[in-house]
Amino acid sequence: MSSPVAAQTASSAWFCEDFDLDRYFERIGYTGSAEPTFQTLRELQLADSTSIPWENIEMFLGRPAVLEPPAILDKITVGRRGLTCEEHTTLFAAALAALGFHVECRSARVRMGAEKITGLSHAVVWAQVDGTAYWCDVGFGTGPLEPVRLADGARGRAGVWEHAVRWERGEWVLAGKTAEGWIDFSSFADVPRYPVDNLYTNHFLSTHPRSPFRKTPRASRMDESHAVLLQGGELVVSTADEVLSRTEVSAEDTLPVLAEEFGVHLCEQDQALVVARIRDMRDTPRFDTPEAVLG
Repeated sequence: MSSPVAAQTASSAWFCEDFDLDRYFERIGYTGSAEPTFQTLRELQLADSTSIPWENIEMFLGRPAVLEPPAILDKITVGRRGLTCEEHTTLFAAALAALGFHVECRSARVRMGAEKITGLSHAVVWAQVDGTAYWCDVGFGTGPLEPVRLADGARGRAGVWEHAVRWERGEWVLAGKTAEGWIDFSSFADVPRYPVDNLYTNHFLSTHPRSPFRKTPRASRMDESHAVLLQGGELVVSTADEVLSRTEVSAEDTLPVLAEEFGVHLCEQDQALVVARIRDMRDTPRFDTPEAVLG
């Protein structure tokens, strides 16, 4: 007799019986096919990645996110908020599973040019269509807008953004073209990740005092022409070739920037908490964050 654990596959683990596909489609403005084809996967990831911003306000305030798909859907609809990596990966995987895709997830290392080995603090969606596997990194914030085929030397392009995949020392590595040139974004080994793994990563990044996401409000969004990033009290607008603008953002201006640039709206209580914590962090001496913490 097989155990419940043995019966749960890496794909079925992401299926959510209560997931409201119609509500998800409405939120991201998707009106295409619901058939589990590559074209559906491509159009769905593009709509999702250009509609839902990345933001870390819960982590910044030390509150681990609720990683149940219905709660995540409430957050981006009723709450008018963005998502972190673990939230976004969970949401997209649940949507693909509901559509009948073979979908799994992988634990990834954020590189962003780091020369040392970084921790498994990131999660990506792995989807298979007609025997071909694709890397769908909806939770990176400024990652690929479309699926990237998992094959050594494979390349992809969506608008101005170019990406390339290579196999290196037992891991798939994703590189992307940025205003600073080509850099390695992230990497992962071909080992399944499960929802419970997201809980551990989410808790660590939300509560560890040296988590980079506890230091400053961050948010990002992108489309096929440019990306907008809020980080370290600065708003940066860039393309794949150049930085278009840099604007300093004060503690008080952070709230309207989150709302106007990213569509992230906070309740009055959280608004006060965010401004107070920004001021506190800017008055506190900084320390270096070990690269192993980055995610």
